[in-house]
Amino acid sequence: MMISEAVRYQFTLFKMAMVWGAGIVALYDVLRIFRRIIKHSRFFTYIEDIIFWIGAAFMIYHLMYINDSGAIRLYTMFGMCIGIILYSLLVSRFFVKMVSKILILIIDLILKPIFFIKRILVFLFRRFYTIFKKIHKFFVKGLKKIMKTVKIGNSSM
Repeated sequence: MMISEAVRYQFTLFKMAMVWGAGIVALYDVLRIFRRIIKHSRFFTYIEDIIFWIGAAFMIYHLMYINDSGAIRLYTMFGMCIGIILYSLLVSRFFVKMVSKILILIIDLILKPIFFIKRILVFLFRRFYTIFKKIHKFFVKGLKKIMKTVKIGNSSM
C-alpha cells in the first residue's frame, strides 16, 4: 500500500505541530519559573501573559505560514493540542518544580554569602565610624584648645 507524498507531509506537519505545542508550553513553563524566582503582582502577571500569548500566536502562525502556506488546518491544531496535553501531563510539573528549586538553590548559594559579607562590612563600618567620630571630636577639641591658647599667647605679645 502506497502512501502519497501529501499524506506523508501532512503526517510530518502533524508531528511538528505536536512539538510546537509542547515547545509553547515549555516556554510558558520558563515564564512560570521566572515568576517563582522573582515574585510580582497580578498586574504584571497579566501583562506577561498577554505578551506571551500574543507572541505565541505570531510564532504559531509564522510556523504554519512557512510549512503550510499559512493555512490553518484542523490536524495541525489537533497536533498542537496533543503536544500541549502530553507535555503538561508528563513533563511540566516536574520541570517547573525541579528547575525552580535548582535555580533558587543556586541563587541562595550566591546571595547568602554576599549578604553575610555585607552585614559584616556594615557592622565594621558602623564601629569604625563611631571610633573615628570620637577620635575626630577629640582632635577637634584639642585643636580648639590649642588655637585658643595660641590666640591668647599671640594677643599678649
